[in-house]
Amino acid sequence: MKQFLFFCLAAMVCVSAQAQTSPLRVGILTNGASDFWTALQEAAQKEAEAQGVVLDFQVPSPATAEQQQRLALQMLDNGAKALALCPVKPKEQRDFLTEISSKTALATLITDAPGTGRRVFLGRDEKEVGALFSALLKTAIPEGLKVMAFCGKPDDKATKARLEGLQEALQDTFYLEGPKADFGDRMLVAANAADILQKRPEIACLIGLENYQAPMLASAVTQSGRARIVRVIGFGQTAQLLQQIEEGIVHGLVIDNGKGAAPVVLTALKALAAGDPAFVIPENECIYTPVTTVKTEKALGAQEMIDALTTQVPGIPETTPGRP
Repeated sequence: MKQFLFFCLAAMVCVSAQAQTSPLRVGILTNGASDFWTALQEAAQKEAEAQGVVLDFQVPSPATAEQQQRLALQMLDNGAKALALCPVKPKEQRDFLTEISSKTALATLITDAPGTGRRVFLGRDEKEVGALFSALLKTAIPEGLKVMAFCGKPDDKATKARLEGLQEALQDTFYLEGPKADFGDRMLVAANAADILQKRPEIACLIGLENYQAPMLASAVTQSGRARIVRVIGFGQTAQLLQQIEEGIVHGLVIDNGKGAAPVVLTALKALAAGDPAFVIPENECIYTPVTTVKTEKALGAQEMIDALTTQVPGIPETTPGRP
């Protein structure tokens, strides 16, 4: 009898030790498939191994709220102690996200959903996005020329931050007009761009602040016969946009850095899963993931652009920085 009790006790100690040493399980749930998520997944798997956690990475297909919610519950059933989730439709999923946050440590990823009990938002600094627009612009056209910005909703928080970052970085080097608002209507983006290209030949660059605008702007300058002369800068990447970067139709893009985001996301998830008291969430409840840029190697030189624009608007060579 004593031997039996000893073996039982030894088995319990062994099981307890295994439970204590088993790696934490965390999850990343995307809002669909993209190049960004592919890059993040590859880097995150390596980062998870380095940090000693088990990563469950899921991509909903089809990319619907219903499919995403099914996967989230499945990931919790499989033991995820912390979950980074990019909501497909954050406003419509508020109740579900609140439910998830009551069951595990929830972080929103790239797309935020405040007021749902999520612990932290892991995503880009929108003001930095604006500053990177400025950096691209300075390599796109000579100083002193006119630029038109396009936005979705002018009062959107992210839009305001991007414009603020852009304007602060530009200072007096260019004359920035707009933004032309389209409220998410892609046809209106195309109409606005066509109208500007027809009536405002002195505009040297179009900047799309939203991820759906760059393709429309690139199409507009191509159809007007002014591709590579009127520069296009935008946010986000698609296979088509990257091809237009190669061709020089699009000058540059600001994009989320999937590889660079991996250590940021995994460090936060591990700390949330472990309840690490040393992990401090910033006062604004945001931990920023990196953004970067890609740009064409086929840009017109400064004099080439001046010569091209001069045929449309005589007197452009006399413009000076701060006085377009």
